Amino acid sequence: MERTLACLGRYGAEIAAGASRIDVVGTSAMRDAQAARPSARARGGSSHPRVVSGEEEAALTYEARSRA
Repeated sequence: MERTLACLGRYGAEIAAGASRIDVVGTSAMRDAQAARPSARARGGSSHPRVVSGEEEAALTYEARSRA
């Protein structure tokens, strides 16, 4: 979880530098660890993570891979 939160901190810095579009989502780890949400919000900047279902996680992963 610490590695994930550190990554969110780096993303938060990039967001603060200016981003045209942001969609912060939490996947299986956040579904399993409900207590992670406040820490993720604090490190992710002003964006609040939206915890997605397993089905939506799969669809987002498929979409990202098809664009690569």
